[in-house]
Amino acid sequence: GGGSMEGFCARVTVWKLSSRAVRQAERRFRSILEDATERVFQTSLDGRYLNVNPALARIYGYDTPAELIASVGDIQHQIYKDKTRRPEFMRLMSEAGSCSGFISEIRRKDGHRIWVSENARAVRDEAGTLIFFEGTVEDVTQSKLDQEKLEHLANHDPVTNLPNRLLMNDRLRQMMLN
Repeated sequence: GGGSMEGFCARVTVWKLSSRAVRQAERRFRSILEDATERVFQTSLDGRYLNVNPALARIYGYDTPAELIASVGDIQHQIYKDKTRRPEFMRLMSEAGSCSGFISEIRRKDGHRIWVSENARAVRDEAGTLIFFEGTVEDVTQSKLDQEKLEHLANHDPVTNLPNRLLMNDRLRQMMLN
């Protein structure tokens, strides 16, 4: 009778309201990602980008997220300078489910190299199956260069630029341990 029609209309109204709320939430989430200065990624298990935001695309030298996703089909060989970094990332993900401060040298689109620190986690579905990785990337190039400069200054004479006693003692210690 009439009661079932009213119930149906009420359900349709609730469905319309909830799907509108979902669309609004998706829009808000997308705008947060688009405007974020934080560099965000999602990658597949086989080493492709599923999702990146504009800030990540820019740091890697691409004009848009779509260009980065289309151009990089193999993170291990196209992004990481050291080919062992992606397998190491995968090992950390399978053992711990996350990593933080994962520092690697990255090859940008133009060939320039930068150093990044990644924080990432494994994402699983309801059944517990691993479906992708997500995380953030921070450019640590300047601090890496500063660290190398400090190490050089600590181990070399400032006038002659020759290795100093500290470095010599360290090398002697290493030779004696071998």
